[in-house]
Order: sequence, then structure tokens, then C-alpha cells
Amino acid sequence: MAIYSSAAYPIVVLKVYEYYYGLDLVAVERIIPLVDYAFLPEAPHFILGVVQYHGLPLPLVSLRRRFGLPDGRPALSDHIVLAATPRRRVALLADEVCGFEEVPATAWQSAESLNPAGTGSISSVATVRQRLVLIHDIEKCLSAEDDAALAAALRAPHAPAPVYGERPATGGGDD
Repeated sequence: MAIYSSAAYPIVVLKVYEYYYGLDLVAVERIIPLVDYAFLPEAPHFILGVVQYHGLPLPLVSLRRRFGLPDGRPALSDHIVLAATPRRRVALLADEVCGFEEVPATAWQSAESLNPAGTGSISSVATVRQRLVLIHDIEKCLSAEDDAALAAALRAPHAPAPVYGERPATGGGDD
């Protein structure tokens, strides 16, 4: 994540479940409505599937699953944030995109100062319009292990899957 020395830090604010998250504006390429996606077997648990964007397959990351929040069925009102990590472009599923904010340097604090034991992909915490916003470091969205597992899943042959991430029936049992 870029560290800005100016008086304000530009972010895109997302709502995921009941929480607000911020992404570095520089990493955000585009925001689009939820589109059809295909289930991707053997991908990390927080990858819902793959979306096609201008002919490119992009992994669809469930921010709910990534942050350990209650899982919800994707809704047509959800949005996809197309963003770039150092290793690949990703599509991030958010419940709501709240907009663009310029966060004054005085309004945010390092997440490590709040929890020295580790904060995962949360780099800092900011107060924006009387809301607590967790600033997500897009560079830590996928660990090296996640990226390798995703690459393997993308290479593996798989059958087309239903739309909106419903897992195919396994044939037998109480599906």
C-alpha cells in the first residue's frame, strides 16, 4: 500500500456485512455491478469463482469470507471492485460501494499499533464521517500460498458451473 505524506489519503470506501473497509484509490481500476461468474473448484475458500472482464478471467474474492465475516449469498445489488495487486488483478465482491473519500492524515492510525500481534491485510484504521473504516492493504489480499493455489485452480480443467457461485451438486446425498 502506498504511504502518502500529503495531508489527505484517497480511498474508496466499501461496506462489507456491517463493516466499512477502505482501499487505496490507486489500486482501484473500476467498479462494476455484480456480473455472472463461474465457480472455480480447488480455489482458496474465499475465491467465489471467476469473472470475465474484457476477455480476462479475474478471480472473484469474497471480502466477507476473506475477513471471516458471516457468508451471504451474493445479491444483484452487490458491486465488484476491480483492483490490482502486485501479482495479479482481482475482482473484490462488496455489499456496497459508499464512495470516494480523502482521509486526513490525522484521522487514521496504523493497525499494528492497535494489535501488535498481527492484522492480516488491514494496514490502518481511520475515522471517516463518524464511521470506523478499516483500510485494506490490497497487496496482502492474496498470500503467496493463496496465489499459488489460485494459479493451480485456474490451470485445472473444470466443467462450466452455474451462475452466482452456486456450487454444483455432488450427486448423491442431501443436496
